[in-house]
Amino acid sequence: MAQIDVFNLVDDISGLRSDGASLDDATARAAYYADVVFEHGLVRESAVNAAFVPVVAGTAEYTQPAAAIKPLAILYDATQLRPTARRALESYDPSWRSRRGTPRSYTTQDEDVHIFRVVPVPDTSGDTIGASTPFAGTFPDGNLTFIYTDNVTDVPAWDELWVALEVLAREFAHESDHYDQLFATTSKQLAALVRNLVGYAGGLLPNG
Repeated sequence: MAQIDVFNLVDDISGLRSDGASLDDATARAAYYADVVFEHGLVRESAVNAAFVPVVAGTAEYTQPAAAIKPLAILYDATQLRPTARRALESYDPSWRSRRGTPRSYTTQDEDVHIFRVVPVPDTSGDTIGASTPFAGTFPDGNLTFIYTDNVTDVPAWDELWVALEVLAREFAHESDHYDQLFATTSKQLAALVRNLVGYAGGLLPNG
């Protein structure tokens, strides 16, 4: 359902407080929402998507789709690539950076985890992708398929309530003219309860 439904829930629940005031800062509310969705995507796979990444002969490094939070799987053609640490690649083959052939594994950059390097370096370019997607039933040969948790704007309907409660917990714990630690704590506890009822064992990241 639409993001606006979560925001309406936030206003409705905050209106239950004794002063009945809703949240006026739409920018802060949207920022908290984005944080919650992103943190959830780092530890859960409730919203998953996939996209093709075109392969160019002689090019080793590729950037994950802009909407990706974390990779779940990367495929070259129909073969799933193995995630491999750079230290392991070095110990196995000191010349791994210059090897060319059919990619069998991938590794990420320490400086930017959004960029990944396939190993060995592709020796051929993939077929033209055009407007094709992994959901269209046509898979252009020789390209990468990136499967990832999606940084969605609209969360699934079953996630709306706990996301709204988590947004409230963060907003009312923040120093402001409506600071309310008791309400923030109660909202966070209810968010954790609803999240568990939905089926997500455990919580968000440590600051979530």
